[in-house]
Amino acid sequence: MTPGPTQVPEESLSLLARQVSHHRTPEFQALFERTTQGLKDVFQTREGDVLLLAGSGTAAMEAAVVNAVPRGEKALCLVSGKFSERWARLCETFGITAVEYAVPWGDPFDPATVRAILSKDREIRAVFTTLCETSTGMGHDIAGISKAIDSIGVTDGTADGFTGEPSRPLLVVDGISAVGAVECRMDAWKIDLLCVGAQKALMGVAGLAMIGVSPTAWKRMEQVPRQAFYFDLFKYRKSAADRTTPFTPPKPLIDALAVNIDALRKEGMEAVWRRTARLAAAARA
Repeated sequence: MTPGPTQVPEESLSLLARQVSHHRTPEFQALFERTTQGLKDVFQTREGDVLLLAGSGTAAMEAAVVNAVPRGEKALCLVSGKFSERWARLCETFGITAVEYAVPWGDPFDPATVRAILSKDREIRAVFTTLCETSTGMGHDIAGISKAIDSIGVTDGTADGFTGEPSRPLLVVDGISAVGAVECRMDAWKIDLLCVGAQKALMGVAGLAMIGVSPTAWKRMEQVPRQAFYFDLFKYRKSAADRTTPFTPPKPLIDALAVNIDALRKEGMEAVWRRTARLAAAARA
């Protein structure tokens, strides 16, 4: 009874025993397209991109931080347990001032408090939060948090350094332990960066991370000085246009994940969410 790595379906496991093929081939391009397009359905995005990274879910979190907020600027980090604390630590690592809104472990965030913090401090560039806090199992109201961000309005951008760009803080979500099991709607909830790991609800193998990027996030990140080499998301976007990755991908892990994504799409995400809710209720009964 752990949040992951979870059990991997037999069909996915069997693919891991195959000889590894090269990743600069039409075969891999087809696999990349199949996987990323399927993940867009899982993430519930038509407008955004989904990129594949070699690493655990924390790799996607670090990529989000280092691409979204310039060194020396502010970010609001919502902390409700061991893993949401990581947002603040990542921000501090890259010289970003972490404004923390912490609640007792096991408690939900209050969107009204998020709104109050953002209303008082218009220099906050991004809000980092969590769909499900792995250490407690608490799910958070991402839709409500997004509405709280919207409610503060926007300026012409000059106050926060993004000349001509809206000042709405980016909404960055750690969905590592929940996406694929519980409701998460990237487009509808205006999630700008969505971080996910293969080894949780997607039933994959640890070592593969995914990050969803909204069109708004791309525009805002263009204004951020490049602070990474391996985790420079613009490298991944350029390669994705050619249906590949900028660096060597963990191809066997993508093979295994693709089968699981196909199964989720066949069932339909609404049906998956309902099934998960029934199982959760039965476990608590």
